[in-house]
Formats: sequence, C-alpha cells, structure tokens
Amino acid sequence: MRVSKLYMLFCLLYCPLYIHTVTMTEMYIMLQRVWQNPDNVGGVAPLSSYVCEEIVSELATLSSGKPKCYLEVGAGCGTTTEFIVKHLRECDKLVLVEVDPEMCDFLRNRYQGYNNIQICCESILDWKSSAHKYDAIISTLPFNSFDVSFAQKTFETFKKVAKSGCKVSYVECPIVKQVGKYFFSYKRRERFEEIQNFLDLVRKDHLIRSKVVYFNFPPIEIHHLYFI
Repeated sequence: MRVSKLYMLFCLLYCPLYIHTVTMTEMYIMLQRVWQNPDNVGGVAPLSSYVCEEIVSELATLSSGKPKCYLEVGAGCGTTTEFIVKHLRECDKLVLVEVDPEMCDFLRNRYQGYNNIQICCESILDWKSSAHKYDAIISTLPFNSFDVSFAQKTFETFKKVAKSGCKVSYVECPIVKQVGKYFFSYKRRERFEEIQNFLDLVRKDHLIRSKVVYFNFPPIEIHHLYFI
C-alpha cells in the first residue's frame, strides 16, 4: 500500500517519540526507504523501544550455559539488533540478514567491533546458512506486503535452520488487517487473505503467545512461536 505525503508528514511529526531509541541517520535512512518503496519496508519508522523489548523477550527464556546462535531477518539499521545485543555473550553468535545495501553498510559500521556478529547483505530467500542451527529467530519482515509464496519460503527457511526448541518471533500490523478489508482492491485483498490464512496456520501449529504494542506508529502485534 502506497504511503501518501500527508501520511509521511504525520510520521515525521511522530519521530520525536523515537529519539531515545534511534540515531538521526537511522531515522533518515528508514524514512527515505519508506518514501521510495513502502511495500518493502516493515514500518513507516524504526520500531519503538517497547516493540523491541517485546520482540526479544523470549531470549530471556532460553536456557543458559551453552553458546547460543541468534538470527535476525530484516535487520534494517539495527534498531531491534541493539536489544538482541543486550543478550549476546562473547561465546554467542548473531547473524543479521538485510537486503538493503545502504542499511548493511550502516550495520557494518555500527557493529564493526563485534567479532560474533555476521552481516549478510541479501534476501532471506537467497541466504545460505552455514552449519549453524539457531536457538532464536527474530523477523521484522512485512509479510503482509509480500506474496504468500514469500512468506511460505521464508518460514521453510526458518524451519530448516532452527534448532529443536527454537523460539521464532515476528511482527504484523493490526491496522493493515482492518484497512485491507475495506480499502484494498479485490486482487490485493485476495492476496492479503492468502497470506493471512497461511500465517494463521503457522500460529495454530507453533504459537506461544501474542501481544499488541500500542506505543508505536503504527501499533505492532508480535507473535512468539516455538519450533519443536
């Protein structure tokens, strides 16, 4: 769904709420990408700290002891990554997958001092995992903006690289669900319903819990899954 100039102006007015979470450079890159191609960006601004805290909350439930491997998909400029890093020990490994080259450069500069963070600049569908299996996967990909085949292939990838007991957390936008019912074209609504039906099945099989975080623009729903 295209973002109007009026909508973007509202986003800019909302930006001060994020000032404690992100840098101005990060905010600029994010808004620039939304302006150029809003369908491929997960939100209209970086996620708020409230969303980030919730989406990484399952990391605290993982057993301590052995080294952990974490995967973040759609890392952007690292807003959520900063909250993952709080859980990251020297013995742990974090892999970031981000398709946008400029955002990847930003990530490389941001985490150049971390030997246990790897940055992969490619689509999750092109990404080839190493021998690692992951204890937790965090995704901020805007599944509702893509075809259902993208969501299906992405979750197939998640299952291939997940350890037994892996926690998978991803986001959705509740407002899009409501808007889609009334304002999408028939073709777009049909595609949207296909994606929703697929995600409903995923949650039916794997859901631990869900939570809507309202202190974000727009509000975000986080789903936490458990892969046996």
